[in-house]
Amino acid sequence: MALNVKVLEDSFALVAPQGDALVARFYERLFEKYPQVEALFSGTSPKKQQKMLLASLVLVVENLRRPEVLVKALRAMGKRHLSYGAEAGHYDAVNENLLAVLAEFAADAWTDKVKKAWVDALDTIKTVMLEGASQKQKNVKAQGKIKKIQTKKEETNMSPSGKKGEKKKNTGTNIAQAALDNIAAHVIICDRDLNITYVNKASIKTLSAVESEIAEAFPGFSVDNIVGTNIDDFHQIPAKQRKILSDPANLPYSADIEIGPLKLELKVTANISETGEYIGNTLEWEEVSEKRRAAIEMARLKSSLDNSNGNVLICNRDLEIIYMNKASEKTLTRLAPEIKKVFHDFSVDTIVGSVIDRFHQDPSKQRAILDNPNNMPYRADIQVGPAILDLNVSAIISDSGDYVGNTLEWEDVTEKRQAGVKMARLKSSLDNSNGNVLICNRDLEIIYMNKASEKTLTRLAPEIKKVFHDFTVDTIVGSVIDRFHQDPSKQRVILGDPKNMPYRADIQVGPAILDLNVSAIISDSGDYLGNTLEWEDVTAKRQAEVEMARLKSSLDNANTNIMVCDRNYEIVYMNQASETTLSKLEFEIRKVFSGFTVKGIVGSSIDGFHKDPSMQRRLLDNPNNLPYRTEIAVGSATLDLNVSAIMDKDGNYVGNVVEWQDVTSQKQAQNEVERLITSASAGVLSERIDASVFDGFLKTLAEGINSMLAAVEAPITEAQEVLSFLSEGDLRTPMKGEYQGSFNEMKESLNKAITQLSETLISVSEGSDLVTNGINEISKGNEDLSQRTAEQASALEETSSSMEEMTSTVKQNADNAAQANQLAIAAREVAEKGGRVTAETSEAMLAVNKSSKKIVDIISVIDE
Repeated sequence: MALNVKVLEDSFALVAPQGDALVARFYERLFEKYPQVEALFSGTSPKKQQKMLLASLVLVVENLRRPEVLVKALRAMGKRHLSYGAEAGHYDAVNENLLAVLAEFAADAWTDKVKKAWVDALDTIKTVMLEGASQKQKNVKAQGKIKKIQTKKEETNMSPSGKKGEKKKNTGTNIAQAALDNIAAHVIICDRDLNITYVNKASIKTLSAVESEIAEAFPGFSVDNIVGTNIDDFHQIPAKQRKILSDPANLPYSADIEIGPLKLELKVTANISETGEYIGNTLEWEEVSEKRRAAIEMARLKSSLDNSNGNVLICNRDLEIIYMNKASEKTLTRLAPEIKKVFHDFSVDTIVGSVIDRFHQDPSKQRAILDNPNNMPYRADIQVGPAILDLNVSAIISDSGDYVGNTLEWEDVTEKRQAGVKMARLKSSLDNSNGNVLICNRDLEIIYMNKASEKTLTRLAPEIKKVFHDFTVDTIVGSVIDRFHQDPSKQRVILGDPKNMPYRADIQVGPAILDLNVSAIISDSGDYLGNTLEWEDVTAKRQAEVEMARLKSSLDNANTNIMVCDRNYEIVYMNQASETTLSKLEFEIRKVFSGFTVKGIVGSSIDGFHKDPSMQRRLLDNPNNLPYRTEIAVGSATLDLNVSAIMDKDGNYVGNVVEWQDVTSQKQAQNEVERLITSASAGVLSERIDASVFDGFLKTLAEGINSMLAAVEAPITEAQEVLSFLSEGDLRTPMKGEYQGSFNEMKESLNKAITQLSETLISVSEGSDLVTNGINEISKGNEDLSQRTAEQASALEETSSSMEEMTSTVKQNADNAAQANQLAIAAREVAEKGGRVTAETSEAMLAVNKSSKKIVDIISVIDE
């Protein structure tokens, strides 16, 4: 029987998203129609059994195209089911029930074709499982059926991306996706070789959002290529995680890992097949950078509250006190005797966990206030026995905007309020204040103006009159503030409710800018009596702030690394260039300062970056020491620092600005160039710069220097070899390389010298041969003369006739002597010519020496 794999895969993919509901319905219907089988499942929980059934269905559909795997798994299940008491009839009940439930969930998609495909498949599954149970056959019958599975390939369809020519993805993968893609959790699955085989939609979405950050840590990373990637690629020491994942007993395993600026929480579990085989891993992960940061921030906040001198209590939305800081505990312990007079069962030990209703006679009142976060912050004094407590309640709003509780800052103000009552009876000392103050009543009539206000308004009067033409300082007191507003209703709404105060705003009056701070005046009995207006002419200040904002914008976008610290040596500013450079150097800096993070720079003290903070404090304490420039080593990095003093307009020393740059590459390049100069000066031209360690201009420069040295070294090396041959008397080896300029001239001069020297030596050799021949002829003439002389002695009678012959011989000797003289002259000329050739050879060597000096000069210029 041939199974229709394509129909089986597609139809199961359709119902897989409802997998949990499908298997639950399966057992519900099974037990209704076949109650006798319910006893077979008494040894397991319904949830566990439903999960196992769904896993078995996925296993079957995913392995329809791998019959050898499927047969093995089904037979193993058949053997197990036999031990549960399963019989052949039970398989029929299961198949009938599963077909009915599949039809129910597939609805209109359940066609005769689909039904037939599932009937055939379930029959085959039944056969194989029964074979496994009976152990009578090995693989013959079922294997024959399974191997006949026909994968009916469809013609090319439109892919989800809409591109023709792309075939639909393996439906088995889609089945797994249907079960996992719609969950919010991030899931990645890998096989036993640690190759990633599946990434769900939530993972893809999150990874795509942080793709660039991951790519910085792992160059070449792409979300599109993550499936198929081996997880070793994401670990510096793959052996470590391989050791963990090699044994399922080590799992589940949880850990946090950092990838660049990201922090990921990982939970790895083992994937076990129906046969108990360890087949891979599932990785659930979450990007927890913000969560961890929030936890750290919360810990810092709690620590801050714990050690705060202010009294703080926190309650949840049920008004249950869930936190009390040490200051509160201390103050309440001191006040406990007084509080017990009102709340007799009061105990500091029972504060946390109690509801604040117990401290109010009418709890509904404060509940009405605290029910609405818009009522906060809310402040009030309460009397507890003789003690007066000042309460300030604020709403706690979560990051998602939810109202989650309240913070109560409180203070024992018994003495303060008593002093306040006395002070209320005294005339304010505002008249002598340098600050400008105006006071108005509830009708917004100005009833008081201090001297500072009168003085400032007199100065500003010409400008104010340009806007309010009838303005005079003399009529301020007694006038209503409505006259200074085009729309009086606006400020009346603000000042009508003391909850709106304090209220602060800048207003423009002609070219002048006034900073106003309005607060409510509340009587001892809590009545709203009026308002106090503190104001200041901030025209120059605001202009300075605008200028400062422009300056900050310029610094933010500057290419130069800039940081600013105040007089307490706390870093108060870092521009974008500094942040970018420090991010690149973060790893090196951590080697020296282990707790260093770029995000923690602003707000930290510069002392944290020095082994001896007192040294730089002595330097920076005196602005006369500045500007100060130095280089410091941080790990393998070299930083060039230039520190300047910041003076305010009055000449006060208010802080420091440091301009800095990472000069590691420049220093390395400088050292390399100096090394080459030293080597070249010593006559070693074979040294080179490793250009691969540089980028940009420095890499181009290094490659250029290397090329230049190669061009210099080649002719000099060849000239050295030729001269070495020459020194051994070998004139057959000239310079053959292709050179330009002075190097070509050197080549031509040396080759010409070798040629001329060779010709001279040939001439000398030929002259020597002539001299030898002449000497031989003279020797022969002398022998003839001796013989004839003897003959004359013996034969005087022949004297007369021999005189002529003797005369002839003497003449010939004279000719021979003259010829010998000519040969000597020729030999002298050859020798002189050899001297000139030697001189030319010397000049060629001087040219080589001169070229070497030029090379050193060129490298020196580059270094400068």
